[in-house]
Amino acid sequence: MLFNTIEFVIFLIAVVIVYYAIPSNKYRKLFLLAASYYFYACWNVAFLGLLLFDTAVSYLAGRLMEGKEQLYQKKVLWPSIILILTPLFCFKYLNFFLTAIHDVLTSLGLAMTVPEFELLLPIGVSFYTFMSIGYVSDVYLKKINPEHNVLDYSLFIGFFPQIASGPIGRAPSILPQFKEKNSFLFDNLSVGAKMMLWGFFMKLVVGDRAGIYVDTVFGNFANHNGGSLLLATFMYTIQIYCDFAGYSLIAIGSARIMGYELMTNFRRPYFATSVTDFWRRWHISLSTWFRDYVYIPLGGSRVGEKKLYRNIMITFLTSGLWHGAAYNFIVWGAYHGLAQVIGKMTHEKKISIWKSLKINPDGGFKKFVDIVLTFIIVSYGWMIFYVSDFNTAIEITKGYFHLGVPYIHQTTLFFFAIGFFILFIKDFKDEFTPEKHYMLESKCVPVRYVSFALLSVLIVLIGVLGGGQFIYFKF
Repeated sequence: MLFNTIEFVIFLIAVVIVYYAIPSNKYRKLFLLAASYYFYACWNVAFLGLLLFDTAVSYLAGRLMEGKEQLYQKKVLWPSIILILTPLFCFKYLNFFLTAIHDVLTSLGLAMTVPEFELLLPIGVSFYTFMSIGYVSDVYLKKINPEHNVLDYSLFIGFFPQIASGPIGRAPSILPQFKEKNSFLFDNLSVGAKMMLWGFFMKLVVGDRAGIYVDTVFGNFANHNGGSLLLATFMYTIQIYCDFAGYSLIAIGSARIMGYELMTNFRRPYFATSVTDFWRRWHISLSTWFRDYVYIPLGGSRVGEKKLYRNIMITFLTSGLWHGAAYNFIVWGAYHGLAQVIGKMTHEKKISIWKSLKINPDGGFKKFVDIVLTFIIVSYGWMIFYVSDFNTAIEITKGYFHLGVPYIHQTTLFFFAIGFFILFIKDFKDEFTPEKHYMLESKCVPVRYVSFALLSVLIVLIGVLGGGQFIYFKF
């Protein structure tokens, strides 16, 4: 059941009505858990067993660590993490590692046939795996006491708004929310509905419309010139933002309607002034997860310069591998890691150059240049992310230099331009004048409702309503 379908809208409305109609918080949560498992089973009921497995292992690990000495806790922690990771490895990475072994042996002149398993990747497995690992790690680090209530913990892992593609929830912030009975508040309904509407707009009007052009050009890149390839790269950069940020807003808005607050996942990432700043704004629940459970345990920034660069590279290579079991994702992770290492190594030199040019290093012009350069760096990285192999990335890179008039599909580009213009204006306003309230946030009630109506009409008239899958469902 995809968010961008009428089936989900009907499902959500029904869940919300029944949820608030149940007077007991315990039975509300039982209903919500049943609805969440139904939502997940709609993709493949067999995979529900994997969700239950990760839930059970992480819950029991937390209980086993309770009140024990650190040495005993460590003996529980690592086996439980390995068990939690096992389904993810088998379904997502087994074929990749077998292929990698085959490639290495072949390069050494050793002929060997390795088996290949045709396994369908369970939806959301990367996300609830990380939630489970985060929980047992937080218990070990004493950031949270082990959860005793099986219902609350099961709901934390399986809550339907975030089960498929996050945000990756943290137990200290979400579990306490399930302890309280939520009363119906119009403010929650209003805020949640606005988030969802804007999420649908980002996904259907901007993201999916851009995807038509991107797939057309990149799917046949050898027959397109540099103008088309550059335009497709720009549009994919917008597409993946609108697709994933749109999903996150729908998820966060759905939860908010029922009184639950999920973590903000995006904060206008294309106004970032560096690649490091970009990762403070993009997929925040994932980037902070890697910061807390990979980067900081390695020593973080409280180490020497060489170890700092090592920690950054390890973190982003791991992040690249998390995104997909393919070489291009590892290259993409290394690319972002190197961009940050180079940025840190050259920071002082760049400041001195700006000063020598008599340009204020903290001024608006430098910020504008930094935003543009960061956008270009990130956009090229998204091309690497999109392609299926590194050779294709090399060929597209070469193609950039054969400039020409880009391929124009008038309807697609015209509708995309309308959506992108509205998106840019809103993100620009939110970034530089957040105190201003326009459109959906206007203090004038008629303006708010007209904005709701206008966005709804645009979604129906120029949105791509085919129920296309969200990009991050593949990860």
